[in-house]
Amino acid sequence: ESPLNLPSARPKTMSEDGTQDAESLHEIQEYEANELIIMMVLLVAALSLGRVLHRYHVRALTESGLFILVGFFFGLVVHVAVVNPELQEKAQRKFFFNHELFNLILLPHIIFEAGFSLPRDLFFTRIGAISVFAVGGTIIATLFTWGVIMIFSATEAVVGLSAVEAGALSPPISPIDP
Repeated sequence: ESPLNLPSARPKTMSEDGTQDAESLHEIQEYEANELIIMMVLLVAALSLGRVLHRYHVRALTESGLFILVGFFFGLVVHVAVVNPELQEKAQRKFFFNHELFNLILLPHIIFEAGFSLPRDLFFTRIGAISVFAVGGTIIATLFTWGVIMIFSATEAVVGLSAVEAGALSPPISPIDP
């Protein structure tokens, strides 16, 4: 398993007697080569389409959104094209959405790209409104989350929390996604 606890469809490296054999090593190398080719083709396709977006001045779709769409359509093709149930199960294991990978590796790049592509003069002329909506929205989301937690605690749908515990839990949850 990888450091991010990603399950792998990679072939086993050990033979039945506990030693590595040349055939299993060759199988692993072939598997990794195919994996790299697929990723490179997807990356080149996404970058090429990103270039088309810039060439024709398309503002409705950002490059990060385009990358997400390329990944979505690749997953759709894998899901539709693989008809063998055994291979489909392997493909679903391999190409599943991993929230740890997305949150730790991909999401920061999307956020920074959005921040860096924002015109500075436009940002600083609207800094007051941005701050009011950021602080005000966070306070409203915190109060709403606090109320929802209290309602669920009262109905015993979740572990019963006191008002203080619900109040302590709602601030770290509400800015993320209530």
